Parts: sequence; structure tokens; C-alpha cells
Amino acid sequence: MPQPKVKRPEPIVLMSLTDRLQGYSKDSWMRESRRHFSSALFLRRIRGRRRGRVTRETAHRRQLDHILAMEACVHSSYLLIGYAVELALKAGLTAVYTGCSRRLFRIDMQGRYRHDLVRMADDIDFPMSADQRRQLKYLGRVIVADGRYPPYANTAAEDIVRYNSRAVEFWSDENFRENVKLYRAISRHVFRIDGDERNPSSSYGRRIDADGYVAFRIGGNLRTRITVKYSTKQRQARRNNRRALRRLLRHDLLVTQYWDQAFHRRVKY
Repeated sequence: MPQPKVKRPEPIVLMSLTDRLQGYSKDSWMRESRRHFSSALFLRRIRGRRRGRVTRETAHRRQLDHILAMEACVHSSYLLIGYAVELALKAGLTAVYTGCSRRLFRIDMQGRYRHDLVRMADDIDFPMSADQRRQLKYLGRVIVADGRYPPYANTAAEDIVRYNSRAVEFWSDENFRENVKLYRAISRHVFRIDGDERNPSSSYGRRIDADGYVAFRIGGNLRTRITVKYSTKQRQARRNNRRALRRLLRHDLLVTQYWDQAFHRRVKY
């Protein structure tokens, strides 16, 4: 009988600041982010031109064509500005995961973060005001539902209220300008991560046995972090705890000095 194939575990490949593969570098995420941002601005300008063409003398059918085109531009521009913000935040997260496995990064993008913009902003230490936190929460809703699907309602009256509420939000030039400001503030923060000579960073990822690793980073406008995936040998020997890890890293002066103030995370991948 043929032997069943044994699925081999995915080899551990650690992320680094010099990573140039598209999915793991800050620059690649920011390029995608800027494309969405430029598209959002372009559509908003198109809406403005269309609005200028609608006059009392315009034929009714032509007016309707302009209004439908403007509605499409407004709706799509809001969704795209949400995508742009999300990708900029995820660009910052590539630095947070320096020294961690690529597999962990992929899994966390799809599970831990998904479209939770507030959580992403918190994890890249973006200094938010209460209003900006509310903006990010709403843009997350736009990405997940409001920008993609019709609103859900239980009654005709509720349906009208929700539709009109979304229209007011999307058509407001002031709201759109605030989202543009938020995007630019996040982009500046992400640019300063590991790119600020006044706050240099130090980071590394080190393997532990065959299937474990520890990642350490400090500076670069991010909080100090220690991320560990304990190896099978460590778990079997019951050395999968902070005390044993600190003893293992006792010769690393930076880790020893900043151990107590670092953000610690234990992972499975």
C-alpha cells in the first residue's frame, strides 16, 4: 500500500528590515496604499467636475446621468480612502513584526487584525485623538460593510434612515478632508518608524533550536518588544516561560536592560 504523505511543517523564515519581498516590506504596502489614496482623490475631483455641469438648463436625463456618476465617485472614493488608511497601517506593522516569522505576519494580518484599524493604530503606537479613533472605527465599518453592501434594516423607515445617514457621511467634503488629514498623519508616522535619525532602532530575530525563535526590537518610534515562539525542545523541557527565556538571553545587554519595560508576546507560529 502507498504510504500516506506526511505534511511537512512550513520552514521558519524570519522578517527583517531589509526584506524586499512584496508582502513583507513597508515600502510595498505603502505603494499600494498611495495608489488607493490617489484614486480616491481623483474620483473626488471627478465628482466636483460633474457637479459643475448640472444646471437648471440641463436635460432631466442628463441630470440623472451626472447624479449617478457623482454618487459612484463619492461612494468609491470613501471606500478607497479606507483601503488607503488600512494599507498604511499594515505598512507600519511590517516593522512591528521585524524578527518574527513571515507565517505569523500572514496569519495575524488575516486573523488578529483583519480590518480592525484601531487595533492596528494602537500596535504601531500611532498617537490618536478621540476623534481620530472614531474616524478609524468608522472607516473600518466602511471597509467591511458600509462601503461595499447596502445597509441592513428591519423596517422601511429604518432603511431610509440608514441609507440617508450613509449618504450624508459619504457626500460630506468636510468629512472626506478629515479622512485625508488622518491618512497623511498616519503616513508620516509610518515613515518615521525605523526612518528617524533622532530615534534609531535596533532589532533582530534569532532561531531557537529547530522550530522556535525570539525577536527583539527597540527604538524606531515603536515600543520595545520581545516576541517568542518556544521550540518543541523548550516545551518538552518545561523551559517555555519568561524566566527561562531571560536566562537564555542574559548575555544580550539591550534585552537585559529593557526586559521589564518591553512588551512581551508569546506566539504559536
